[in-house]
Amino acid sequence: MEGAGVARVFMSSNFLLDNVHKDYNDPFAEVLFRINAGKLIDRSLANSALNFVLNFSNQSSKRAMLASLLVGLGQSSRSEDTILGLIDAISDYEGRDLTQRIVLKSTGTSRVVALAGSGKKGLKTINISTISMITAIASGAMCVKNGSSATSSLIGSSDFVRSLGIYIPNNFAQQEQLFYETGFGFFTIESLLPRFDSVYGGIFFAPHILSYALPAVVMPIEADILMYGFAGPDVDLSTRVLNSLGFKNNLVVNNTPDTIHYVDEATSIGITSVAGTINGVVGNTRMIDMASFLHLNHQVTPSFYQLKNIDAQVSFALKLMRSEFKGSIVENTVCINAGNIVYLSGIAETPEQGFEICKNAIHTGLVQSKLEMIRHASKRYR
Repeated sequence: MEGAGVARVFMSSNFLLDNVHKDYNDPFAEVLFRINAGKLIDRSLANSALNFVLNFSNQSSKRAMLASLLVGLGQSSRSEDTILGLIDAISDYEGRDLTQRIVLKSTGTSRVVALAGSGKKGLKTINISTISMITAIASGAMCVKNGSSATSSLIGSSDFVRSLGIYIPNNFAQQEQLFYETGFGFFTIESLLPRFDSVYGGIFFAPHILSYALPAVVMPIEADILMYGFAGPDVDLSTRVLNSLGFKNNLVVNNTPDTIHYVDEATSIGITSVAGTINGVVGNTRMIDMASFLHLNHQVTPSFYQLKNIDAQVSFALKLMRSEFKGSIVENTVCINAGNIVYLSGIAETPEQGFEICKNAIHTGLVQSKLEMIRHASKRYR
């Protein structure tokens, strides 16, 4: 009987602990207690905690609380439910449904591929994704990408696109028109989460719990398939969250040389991990040594690491697109990512074939020609 009594006490205690947050007057503190105790955070509590923080009256305290919450949750309480609760809270705070998007349709037989990335890389690189996007478009793909100006990085994707000589139209209708004309769709996101960005901006320097999905979720458009780069270890969780948020066809990629520092692209050195969802069905995660997979036995420099200033990065990118770095780590890396886009679009039957198609596009001048065409078309919207 004594043992049964003890069991009842523990059962009662667990019940109380699991339900106390429903009436708790400080859900932020409750989340911190549960993080320290190694407990998972359900969707409702995650939502309540972030809403509590975002509506806190003291601005400096609010930013410190937000940092504690998002970094803490990213370390010990990662779950699909937790992330969905946080996204719910941001939707509430902004007063709009983040899962509602404008659909862009392909003008041909290929699929439209959307690109997004978490940023906050463990290794600073040149703007691989934008160069890969232009290379894929030159190979026949239609791509859309969101971007912003620099905050903590040397050059943001919007800054980089403008530095390449491409004018970014000021309104969505013109951005959409440029996409249908050239296959290049670039949508600025600075104004999409104005209230949240006023709290969030400039206080994070590494991936956190929202990095699993938010940069994709804020995209104003919906394509046939999403390729998402995540600069963290758990690509499986990212693809599952994206699936739950409406991205029923997605591929999530990362890369690391040491299982500590991650970038949000595939590369030709280190280990690349991929996880994906097809028609709402989540597949298995694969870890790939891309150099071995593609038989890249004699790669040469230069690599893809960030250069000292914006002008140097833009000059480097233009040389790359002019085929001045044949067989290099950086060219192979761009073609791996561009090849994945071409494969996802349906132009290539395999990623390996996509890689070769994109190599050829650089070496034959197609990429340089496509860049000039996008530049020329964009100037009409000034």
